[in-house]
Amino acid sequence: MGFQFSLEKLLRLRDSLEHQEEQRLSLASHNVARILSELTRLDFDFGAAENCWQTGVDDLTLTAALQFRAECAVGYRRVRATLLASLEEAKQERLLQLQRHQEARQKTEVLARLRARHQVAYEFAAARRQQQLADETYLQVRLPD
Repeated sequence: MGFQFSLEKLLRLRDSLEHQEEQRLSLASHNVARILSELTRLDFDFGAAENCWQTGVDDLTLTAALQFRAECAVGYRRVRATLLASLEEAKQERLLQLQRHQEARQKTEVLARLRARHQVAYEFAAARRQQQLADETYLQVRLPD
């Protein structure tokens, strides 16, 4: 009969839980990257708007242009502050998820090591039984009754 680990179902459950935590960690990392991308795009768009304003200021009346630029700057700072707050929250969530994943991984590793030890002991006992059987067969052939 082959090797059977009594805690095999628990090990599979731990593997599944670890995989779920890994997926959640991936999602949290994706959220951080997404927010960073939005922040970069916002900065780029605001910089492009600033360049456009500076080149197009001659075509507009100065008061209207300055008022429009001020409104854009206020909106930019507000959106940027919101994104930075979201980024900080996403980073904290990612760190928390990383910790959860590491804990799940450690629990799985404990069971995997226990399983490996049991399998080595099983294989050692099977090899010993096989050797004893071979020894008994040899002695029966060498020493007839």
